[in-house]
Amino acid sequence: LKNDEEVVLAAVAKCGLVLRCASRELQNKKQIVMAAIQNYPLAIKWASDKLKNDKEVVLAAVAKDGRALEDASLELQNDNEIVTTAVVTHKFNFWQGQNKDIFSPIGEQWMEKQVVKHGWVLNGASLRLRSNKQIVMAAIKNYPLAIQWVSAELKNDEE
Repeated sequence: LKNDEEVVLAAVAKCGLVLRCASRELQNKKQIVMAAIQNYPLAIKWASDKLKNDKEVVLAAVAKDGRALEDASLELQNDNEIVTTAVVTHKFNFWQGQNKDIFSPIGEQWMEKQVVKHGWVLNGASLRLRSNKQIVMAAIKNYPLAIQWVSAELKNDEE
């Protein structure tokens, strides 16, 4: 059944996690992966490398859950539109108690620039960024409320 396109499509449309059980061939079918992502964005983990490098597929996943950025190709982890979408999506997940340290080193380099330009982005930043005094000060300068996302260590810094 894992090779039957009709069966797998029906299954992933109901439960995207089923993509992990699909054949490699079907994990490379855009229609099937997109159906899986609609109800379980982290199903991108089981998509083929080709589809992890497909901007439309990755954008659909990160638009629903910023953590899907982890499984995108390295090229797309450095794409401004995709990372911005992941950050914005992750911002909303932040208030639901999701893990903050989701971004790859490549995405984090881009994110560092965004924290400096848009202080509110600090809320989805890694602990490393939230502990960097220079970055935090730049974030607070353009968005004073960013102080709430500063690492505990830096909040206790007397300087």
